Amino acid sequence: MRRLPAASLILTVLLAGCGGGDQAAPEVDLFAPDMPRHHITGCNEAGELEVATVNVWLEPGGVSNTNRPVGKLSGDGREDLGLKCQGSVVVVVQSQQAEGRTFYRVASVVRGDDGWVSESFIGRQMEVSRCAEHFSDRAQLARCEGRVP
Repeated sequence: MRRLPAASLILTVLLAGCGGGDQAAPEVDLFAPDMPRHHITGCNEAGELEVATVNVWLEPGGVSNTNRPVGKLSGDGREDLGLKCQGSVVVVVQSQQAEGRTFYRVASVVRGDDGWVSESFIGRQMEVSRCAEHFSDRAQLARCEGRVP
């Protein structure tokens, strides 16, 4: 099971000024079955595609001197499958306010990596029970269903 340190706890520890020494931060299960799955969307509210590929950022907040893209996700899907404007499937891990907007830490079901996107790119929710309709690759299906070893 892929686990990463909980960013909010690390931030709290750093802001409190106690570095924690040898204590490890608690881990977050990126692909837990109870975490919501969503499609990434690159479409506006009128359903018109504006961004075919959505940047995934190192930190919440988008473009800045210290932030950088760490990946890309599809913002569109196959219209014949009812997935127009519904691209890559991600697990929403956490949310955070930055620069007056909400950003979501998401983990890609296909690649297994994670980063931050703004709320405008979070599309329809996808039920875990529908994972088999979307994924035939065993590793991707396991991440989608929350069965990552």
